[in-house]
Order: sequence, then C-alpha cells, then structure tokens
Amino acid sequence: MSSRGRTFRSWLFWSHRWLGLALGLYVLVLSITGGLLVFRHEIERALEPGLYVSTPAASDSIAPLSTLLAAATGAAPDATANRVRYPALADGVVEVRFRDAAEASTFVFLDPATAAVRDVRPEDAGFMGFVFSLHVYLLMGEFGHKLSGWLGLAGLVLFITGGVLWLPRTLRSIAPRLVMSVRGSWSRRLYDLHTVGGLYALPWLVVVFLTGVAITFGSTTERIIETATGTATWPAMPKATSDAPPLPWDTLLAHAEREADRLVAPTRIAFVFPPRRPGDAFRTMHWGIEADPVVAQVSLEPSTGAVLAADRLDVASAGQTISGWITPLHYGRWGGLASRVLYVLGAIVTLCLTATGGWLFLRRRRAAGRIRRLSAAASRRRHGEDNCPKSFPD
Repeated sequence: MSSRGRTFRSWLFWSHRWLGLALGLYVLVLSITGGLLVFRHEIERALEPGLYVSTPAASDSIAPLSTLLAAATGAAPDATANRVRYPALADGVVEVRFRDAAEASTFVFLDPATAAVRDVRPEDAGFMGFVFSLHVYLLMGEFGHKLSGWLGLAGLVLFITGGVLWLPRTLRSIAPRLVMSVRGSWSRRLYDLHTVGGLYALPWLVVVFLTGVAITFGSTTERIIETATGTATWPAMPKATSDAPPLPWDTLLAHAEREADRLVAPTRIAFVFPPRRPGDAFRTMHWGIEADPVVAQVSLEPSTGAVLAADRLDVASAGQTISGWITPLHYGRWGGLASRVLYVLGAIVTLCLTATGGWLFLRRRRAAGRIRRLSAAASRRRHGEDNCPKSFPD
C-alpha cells in the first residue's frame, strides 16, 4: 500500500475510533429504545391493559364522533383537539390528541362504545411514553430532536468508515473476513464480533439512521424528494373557503366515509382531523380491510360538507411512495412480525458493536500505555548505561 493509502486509512481509523467514542452512549440509547419501540403497542397493551384494551364488542359499536369529541374536550378543556385515532384492533380504544397554545400534546383515551374517559396524559407519560421521548427528543424537547438528527448524521459517518475499514487490502483476504473465528482467543472472537457483525449490520444501520435523519429533518427531506422525483410527497391539503359554522361532526364524518368508500371500497375510519383554525378543512384518513396502511384521505368544507379533495393513498406518485416508505423502514413496519423481529435483532447486534467497540478502544489504550512504559524503562536503562564510567580509578 502506498504512503497516501496508509495515510487515508489511518485517517479513517482515527475518525471511526473517536466518533465511536463520542457517539457510544447515543447509539446505546437509540438501540435500546428503538428495539422497544418496534413493539410499542404490544408493550403498552401488556403493561396497561386497563388503558389500551377494551372489549371487542365495544369496538364494534363505536360511539358517534360528536360524543367522543365532547367527552374528550371535557377532559382537556384548555387545549384543542386536532386528531382522533380510531381503534386499529377489535379490542382497542379511541385516542384523541389535543394541542395547546404552545403546541404541547395531551392525549385523552376513551372507551369506544361509551366514550368514558380512561385517562388523560401528556405525550411522555407512562413507560413507553418515556422511551419514545428519550428516543426522539433525548428528553430535551425540540432541541433534543434536532440534536438527535445531527448526531444521526455523525452516526452514518461512523458506520460507513467502519465498512471501509473492513475492506481487506487484497481480494484473497475477503473470505476469511466474512466469518467469525471460533478457535481463537477471546480477544480474537470479540474483535471478529465487532468487524464481522458490523459488516452484516451495516446495511440495516445505514437504513435506520438515514430514515431517522429524514424524519427529523422532515421539511428538508420533502424538498429533496420532490426535487429528485418532480412529484409531491403528499396530496395537497386544501383550505376551507367559508367562515360559516361547521356542520355537525357526525354529518361531516358520514360524508367523508361515503367518499372514501367511493374511492376504495370497503374502508373504515382511521383518523379524523377536526379543524383547529379558520381555513382548516375537515380531514379524514381511512384504512382498507387491514389496519395498515391507510388507503384514502378525504378533505371536506366544514360548513357544507363539500368535497375539497379525495385521494387514494394506495396508488401514489413516486414522491409519495418514497416518502411513505421512510417511517415503515425506520420502525420495521414494512414486513409484519418478521421485519419487526429482524429489527430487534439488529438492535441487539448494535448493542454488541457498541460494547465491543468500547472494549477495543480500552484494549488499544492499555496496549499503548504498556508500550510507552516499556519504552520509557528501556530509555532509562540506556541513559543509565551511558552515564556509567567505563572503568574505576585505582
């Protein structure tokens, strides 16, 4: 290898080592919280069944939208409802999200059939709320959200430099570097776990961190996708044109459901977005036969129920397709249970990479310290010999 090649590889090694040291705790936190969030809904239902689980019969006869919103508003009078999430499962509950003047979120959980309030809590309440806030916001609000995005970019550099460092100097050395040693010392096995495990986890790590950065910097991501594809990342959100009082919520929802069934039959309601401000449309999103993904979106004029826009989301443009894959790729929702299990295994491998990377750093530091001590001792011995007289006087 030329001196220039050795210099470049040394720079890569230096960058990988110190980035790994700086980002170790961040990657550790993301691995643990991300692995838990893959099964967030299942964990929440297991930990708090009284909050998240209802009787199947209740979900089959959901209370009218007006009743749900009235009950939820009574529980959170100082904020405005901006989303109603209907049960995805037969024994699920209704979740109404409120936003206050500072855009802080409060969630009201309702029994689907009776609209009885089960709980009122902020976004970071409960164990999984804490896990979500730690994963997305680093417990530091919007500042932590942006900081996590920049740290995610640094993480991409960490993983890519590791992949380049794995590349052998000759083609003959590729095959041995694809498998872990099972007969060597524990030091050799841990080194192989870091290098070989990092190689196989590299594509997954790049996808997860890249999509995480894309979610964090959402507006920039949308501009990049729209520029690259020449198509929008989401159907247009039309504005209401009348300031007249809105129709009853149940009437508007019935109009939206008929329009969604006309687009993609059959559908069932997934989300309702009541207008919060003048000019906001009454917007709904609808599932198909399965609870995922959403297949239709309808926007209505609140005062008349006239259709402002109706879009099929299962037949999307290139920009919508790319944008729609970002979140499923990040959370492992693209392949059902198998992909989510794969993501949990990926999180475990990432924990191993973090631990073995720290071990390699400490091992090299100890080895370097031992070499310095031996060198200093040898220098002292040479210095002592040089100062000794060659012969003694009579």
